[in-house]
This record gives sequence, C-alpha cells and structure tokens, in this order.
Amino acid sequence: MKPSRRSISLILCIALSIALLAGCGGGKTQSSPPPTQGNESPTPTKGISETPPPTEEKVEYYEHLNVALGDKVTVIDLFNPAFGSSQVGIICHSVFDSLVDMTLDNEIIPGLATEWHTDDYKTFTFKLREGVKFHNGEPFTADDVKFTIEKSKATPGAIMASKYAHVESVEVVNDYEVKITLDNPNIDFIADISVPYAGIASRKACEADPEKGPMIGTGPWKVTDFVSNDYVTVERNDNYWGELPVTKSMTFKFVSEETARYIMFENGDFDFCGIGSAFVDKYTNDPRFAVESYVMNNTNIIAFNFKNPILADINFRKAVAHAMNREDFVNITLNGYGVPANYFWGYRTEFRNENVPTYEYDIEKAKEYLAKSKYNGETIELVAAMAHPISNAQVLQENLSKIGVKTEIFATDGPTLTSYTPWGSTEYQIVVTSSVWTTLASSVSMYLMPGSSGNKANYDNPQMTELLTKAAQTFDAAEREKIYRQIQQIVAEECIYLPIFNMELYVAGWKGCGGVKLYATNNHDYAYAYRIKQ
Repeated sequence: MKPSRRSISLILCIALSIALLAGCGGGKTQSSPPPTQGNESPTPTKGISETPPPTEEKVEYYEHLNVALGDKVTVIDLFNPAFGSSQVGIICHSVFDSLVDMTLDNEIIPGLATEWHTDDYKTFTFKLREGVKFHNGEPFTADDVKFTIEKSKATPGAIMASKYAHVESVEVVNDYEVKITLDNPNIDFIADISVPYAGIASRKACEADPEKGPMIGTGPWKVTDFVSNDYVTVERNDNYWGELPVTKSMTFKFVSEETARYIMFENGDFDFCGIGSAFVDKYTNDPRFAVESYVMNNTNIIAFNFKNPILADINFRKAVAHAMNREDFVNITLNGYGVPANYFWGYRTEFRNENVPTYEYDIEKAKEYLAKSKYNGETIELVAAMAHPISNAQVLQENLSKIGVKTEIFATDGPTLTSYTPWGSTEYQIVVTSSVWTTLASSVSMYLMPGSSGNKANYDNPQMTELLTKAAQTFDAAEREKIYRQIQQIVAEECIYLPIFNMELYVAGWKGCGGVKLYATNNHDYAYAYRIKQ
C-alpha cells in the first residue's frame, strides 16, 4: 500500500499557485517541527466533513469524473515533469510519482524512493522502490531518475531546472539505488524534490516517442487522450504499485472563462469546480453541492521601494502600516473569506515567529508617523497586477486617503508586472502583490537578498544578508530557527514588507464528491477523487 500521499482525504481545495517548494526532511535530513500558526484557520465551509469515503458494500461510485480547470494546456510536452503550469501540476500529481512527497503537515514521505540518506547535505543516496512499472510496462529504475534530472537541468524554462541547477552529478549505483551529488550542501534539497513537477519520467518512452513519451509515468493514472486547449482524459492504471483509486477514469476540462465554467458546473457537466470567494455562499447554500475551504500559505503583501527616499523613510512605512485596515482588505477583496495577516512569514512556513511587532489599525498613529516622514504631498504610485492585487491597491488607496496620502494605481497584468521596466530603479513606489511563499524558511532569501528577482523592495541590508547566508549554512534546526526568527524580527521592525492577508481557496463538488488530496505546498491532486451515487 502506498503511503499517505495516496490515502484518501475528503479535504477539497483549489490551489492555483505556481510550482512551489515545501519544508525539509528525510533520512538524516530531519524535517523541522510543524510551524505554529498565528491565526486559527477559519471554520470550513459547511457541507463536507473530513471523514474517509464509506466502505460499505452498498456504496456505488461514479466510474468517470469531470473536473473543471481554469488555465489551458497548449503544448503536449508540458506533461513532461520538466515543465508545468499550475494546472499541469494538478495532473502531474496523478500521472507521475516523485521520489518523495510532502504532506499537509510538512512531513516528508516516501514515493518512488523508500529510503534516503545524507551525511553532509551534499551527497544524497536514494533506495528506490522495486517492482514499479511505467504505464508502458517498462520497469522503473535508477536510470530513469538520472535521465529526468539531467533533462530538467538542461531544459531552459523547466520548473525544476533551478532546483537541479546545483546538481553536480547523478550516479546510478545499481538499478534500485541512485546517488545525487550537489555542488554545495543544501539542507532543503529533499524538500525541493517533493513537488509534483519533480515526477520521474521514462527514459525509454521519451527517447522512443518525443511526443507521447513525456506523458508516461508510474502514477495511478495514465493519459489516454489530450486535445490542446481543450481537455485531458486519464484512465486508472490498474497495474499501479500502490493503492488503486475507486474511480476508473477522469477528464480535466480547461474552461478559462469563469462564468461559463460555473454554468457548466451547475448544469452537471463537472463533478468538481474551483470557485471564487464571491460564489462561496451561493454554492454553500445550495443543497446540491458541498464546498470546502483552505487557507493558502501565501501571504499578500505590500512592498516599498527602498531606493525611493520617501519610502526609505521608516516613518512613512509605519504610517502606511497603521493606516491599513486589514479587515477592509478581507471584506472588500475577498468578500470576507480570508485571514488578516500580521506576519510576513507564510501561514505554514517553518520557524514562524509570532512575537514580532505588529501594527494595529490606528489613523491617529498613522498621521503622527506621516508628519515625521519625508512625505510632502507627492502622489505615490501603487503598482499592481491581477485581480486581487489590483483590488488590494484600491483598498490601500482608500486607506491612505484618510491620512492625506495621495496615490494613483498602475494596474497591469502579471507578465507585464514581471518585466516591469522600473524594477531596480527609483521610478516606482509601492508594489501590491501576492508573495510566492512556500513552507521552506529559506525561500525568504528571494525577498531580502540584494539582486534577487523577488526583492521588489530593492532592500539591501548587510546584516540581513549575513543572517540569510548564515541560515543557509546552518544545518542544526534549533540554530536555524534562531536565525530565521531574528530575520522576521528585523522585517517587522523595519516594515520592509507589510502583510495584508492569507487567501482562502475553494472548490465545490456535487454532494457525494470527495477525495481531493491537499499538500503543504498549496498543491493538490485528484488522484483519489470520487463521487458516490446518491
């Protein structure tokens, strides 16, 4: 029986984040204690309980399920684990197995690797599961691991390329043992490969058929049909080495237009459908459906450009911090479905420090700090992209108007924001965005290291750089925690980034639906989804 990754859960979610990483552990690389949470998770939406599906003989399951996905998949090679979007990640979790997985509780569990070991966090030895076969009947061996890693590393744009960039060599010890050596020690390497995009592909299949070969994995589902921009159909892999799903086949339909997706769901075209917060009440109050919520680890944040003299003034940043009414953000942007955030740290990220300074909504304090700042009536630009950050910018604009700060919103789309010309300059002021946060404390480096693409604040503090570097080189969990708690203290005291909220994500299913599995990385899969005939 396959470990808990494949165990049936009744948690339902929709996670549209890009491939993200998770916490650390495995072999001698011990996982960190589960992080504490500053806010209690909201009460799940009515309709679904976290109980396993019934096992009585009288229970009948639908043989086929239809799942609505938003983004489209246009290139067949995207099914290669070397690539991926959020939607492909959902499918990859079902079609491919990775060496290890991570549970919602940040526990590293076996996948295709049954054991792993390291003495120095530079060389990792994996014992592989024997008797596993790919969908084409070929045996899974260490050679397939070597092939997948080397292909991903050598493929520009591959999601795993950056994670494998520091892989110095992959040695096949024997058919069921592989040794991976990095160029430098990395305590987070095991966690780095616990994502759906780290699935193992078949060397023989990929080399024999470059078009269809990348779709062949070892997972509980095998791809039987794929139409670009339209749908993917998978069939149960009855030769799967682990637990078999009760459902026999599934179709993932790509419907990018939200209204059309909901209409099709209500008409019975789909069994599962991810929904926005504006529709939670509608489906919760409809006895035909069940809805479940999940608090994402990602934290929506405000970033200040430290190269701008007005924003480099801590008095101005504290004025903004006290002017922010986080309840406004949650109620207006999320229709009340979200968790106000007082911590920059991710919701489930290890070493979370809840003793850092927080900034309550206080207009008078905000005005006091503003009066001490370098602000002299200038119009401050708020840069934002995508629906939620833009609406966040609108709320922030309203909040700041109450203390006399004039703003204008530069609204754009995600790709434009990513390539925004003024990055690294003094031309922009405030960025309103959603942080791409994971359960790994080390991911904070992308926001605080000078020159990092995620450092939209242009923050450069030698003390912070020293702490981040030290943390990356500290293998003792207790010592790392001390360092990361200190880092959080500095972020909060200096108001480098201001947290706004953690989003809740939702999926609706018809009554009798369940089995969607949730992971700490905000990833989920439908490998064991089911629907009981009523």
